[in-house]
Amino acid sequence: MIAFMNICLIVPACLAQSPQSAASQAGSIVSGHPFSATKYSRLIRILPNGISQFLQNEAYPIKLARSDAGQVYLQSIESLEAPCDQLSQKVPPPCPTWDVIVFDPQSDMLTHWTEGEISSHAAVIVKMTTEQSSEVERATSNMPEEPVHVEEGGAMVTREDLGKKVIQGVSADGFRITTTHKSSQNGKAATETIHEVWRSEELRLVLKVIDGDPAGIEKISGLEKVSLHPASTLFSLPEGFQVQSPNAVGIYAKDDLAAVQSWFVMQEPISPDPAL
Repeated sequence: MIAFMNICLIVPACLAQSPQSAASQAGSIVSGHPFSATKYSRLIRILPNGISQFLQNEAYPIKLARSDAGQVYLQSIESLEAPCDQLSQKVPPPCPTWDVIVFDPQSDMLTHWTEGEISSHAAVIVKMTTEQSSEVERATSNMPEEPVHVEEGGAMVTREDLGKKVIQGVSADGFRITTTHKSSQNGKAATETIHEVWRSEELRLVLKVIDGDPAGIEKISGLEKVSLHPASTLFSLPEGFQVQSPNAVGIYAKDDLAAVQSWFVMQEPISPDPAL
């Protein structure tokens, strides 16, 4: 079992933006920075020779995208029951069906449909309330702030700026928080855990997060297959789909609003199975 530092995430203040930046202030639509990417989360083991060994996926890879005008696209996998229970495969096969949610904060509209082999080819369009639209903007534009780290049990916590690095073709700034846990009286050796984050302030995206033991098991989450030119078709209802509820009210957006809360790549402390 890996010991981890106590991490507390706090609500971020408005991000500083230059007058030339196309991204608007935090909590508002991010326009002028389109992208599409696959979001992943994996457990790996660091072997003695430094090579990373894949153990399992912690979540099914899903797609995120943002249009130039600020529309937000995200996939959602509701069930990981068979045949969507292939997390042990490094590249899990597509599920027979998955949900697609597109938020358009400019028009306060939400469109939800299902794609895949057994798709019903039906869609729901919801008129969001002003509060709901603001929540989508906040959840997809307010970058998570650095965690507040707390020293416990005599552990030593240090923070290191890692400078800039290009990840998936995007320039990112990184930092690492290292927690050194002292050896115990029962003879247990000292251990070290890290929390490493790479972010693009310009795109308002967290590109990669690493949590764990550099000499043991780590959990890596991030974005891959990043494109700064997403297909415009991502943000439109596919041809042949029928709208079942064209006038649905905001109450039907509840589950989709919950899904958008996981927009950013985030990392919780892990307690991997000792058998791995």
